[in-house]
Amino acid sequence: MVNTPGQTISGAYNNVTIENGGTATLGSTLTVNGTLVVQSGGTLNLNCQTIAGPGTVNVNAGATLGICDGAGLPVATGRTYSPNATYVYNGTVAQSSGAGLPATVQNLTVNNTNGLTLSQTTAVAQALTLTSGSLATGNLLTLLSNATGTALVVNAGSGTVTGSTAVQRFINPSLNAGIGYRHFSSPVAAQPFSGLAAGTFTPNLNTAYNASPDPYNTPSFPNVFEYDESRVNTVVNVIPDAFSKGWKVPTTANLAVGKGYDVNISAANKVTFNGTLNNGTLPVALTRTGGTNGGWQLVGNPYAAPLNIAAIAAGDRTNLDAAFYVFRSTNQYDGFYDSYVNNIGSLVAASGQGFFCRVSAGQSAGTLTFRNTQRQTSFSVGGSLFQRGAADARPQLRLTLASAANPAAADQAYVYLQAGATVGFDTEFDAAKMANPTGLNLAALAGTAPVAINGLPLLTAATLVPLTVGLPAAGTYVLTAADFANFGSTAVALRDALTGTRTALTAGTAYRFTAAGTTANGRFTLELNPAAAPLATAAQALAALVQVYPNPAHGTFHLTLPASAKAATVQIVNALGQVVITRSLTSAEADFSTANLAAGVYTLRLAVNGTAVARKLVVE
Repeated sequence: MVNTPGQTISGAYNNVTIENGGTATLGSTLTVNGTLVVQSGGTLNLNCQTIAGPGTVNVNAGATLGICDGAGLPVATGRTYSPNATYVYNGTVAQSSGAGLPATVQNLTVNNTNGLTLSQTTAVAQALTLTSGSLATGNLLTLLSNATGTALVVNAGSGTVTGSTAVQRFINPSLNAGIGYRHFSSPVAAQPFSGLAAGTFTPNLNTAYNASPDPYNTPSFPNVFEYDESRVNTVVNVIPDAFSKGWKVPTTANLAVGKGYDVNISAANKVTFNGTLNNGTLPVALTRTGGTNGGWQLVGNPYAAPLNIAAIAAGDRTNLDAAFYVFRSTNQYDGFYDSYVNNIGSLVAASGQGFFCRVSAGQSAGTLTFRNTQRQTSFSVGGSLFQRGAADARPQLRLTLASAANPAAADQAYVYLQAGATVGFDTEFDAAKMANPTGLNLAALAGTAPVAINGLPLLTAATLVPLTVGLPAAGTYVLTAADFANFGSTAVALRDALTGTRTALTAGTAYRFTAAGTTANGRFTLELNPAAAPLATAAQALAALVQVYPNPAHGTFHLTLPASAKAATVQIVNALGQVVITRSLTSAEADFSTANLAAGVYTLRLAVNGTAVARKLVVE
């Protein structure tokens, strides 16, 4: 019986059992007359020695077998090797895997500076680890993916995988079991678009979409897209919003490494990428030529391993915002973006998954550098859709917005406090809001910028955070404090300017409201009040709810007043104090043209229910 690490065994025995936690190394020939069993959690290192005798050998599921012989693991009568075990090739000469290696293994490790060559087709269910030395696939290597999880490659040393590898990508059906837009990225080099074919799915790259004045009515509608931020200010078509103009059909033959692609595919299919695995440092050049609406880039995890986005250091994202965005499909045309910045939000991009980032304002180009140090090195049961790190002591709130009739489909916004952040938009602390195609959109305002994640400075006075709310239709909705932590003596409340109510928030607090239209901008405000700090007056709260965006303005800007505001007169005043535009408002929202205004800084003056308000307006 072996139940402790570091034991050496040899000689003749009737039965040998290596239990969980036990590690045995053969010192010389081991003769077994009965049964040798390596139980789950046990390890047997053959050490280039022989197991002799008439007995049987059973390597059970969860066990580990160390293989030293140059010929690898042979087929032998009475020897059974579980496909759910770990096989470590740790010889001192070049090795072949051997015909005895199961066709599917749970884990395969190469720990031999002289390398390993596969003797036959082999599939790995969890992890291929290159501790030392390289793996030559010789015969095809497959990294499996299913509902249990997706196999990954750990490049722990300098060794690589040479030859072709098939990397499967199971489509998680938990949010959408049918057709939907999923963001893919190739973990292999030179993957042709035709290789995306899977099951009932055939890629359609009809480039007529790109130049059509009415792309949505393109015959033989394409189902594979890339994102080109340069199109947002140059393409003329019927698509109403600038961001959506950036979608185009690829014109290249292969998927580019480090780039993401939008594929309209069903969860019933499983995509398989075939080719040489990407590995090592991979810089991706990015641009921002689309001005205020530009800079968005659909990039992608280039590795056959989950990418820990939190491990992308500031030096790895030259001229880029610190925020990243992963899209989750909810039906054929809808979905929502999970946002991440500064260890707030979603942290992992799965193997084969694309995600968005953005070149910072004021920059024309940037670089995102992928590195092996950003890769996860352990298998995750069920995949890597969402993961958090160690306990976070920062005060933070995650507020969700959902239809009362369908609470499972929700959007979310984060507010957190950290020294160094400001109340305006900070590229290192805030994540700009990416509009969800569902029409359900919740954001906080960092200055005038709608953000999905809002980093605020540590509080010394009462602070108001206006919220923007977009809805797919009139109806009843619920705002919920889904996560609420570490605020201590700071009181947090949700104000509804339409009803005049103020609801104190704690973990799980839900506020139900009815909306008559598809927007409720200016209606809701978060109030954060440190102990002993005076509350903002009602008039100050109303004034804080006046929203001007985009700001800087390019051609137009949108003005939103609190829902309870009465009719008001708006003046736009130039730097000389001259009133250049005067306009009476008859509703709480209005669009203004700046086409006749020279570039510069202006002041927007108005009264909100008798309270004078002034806002800086920049026209570019």
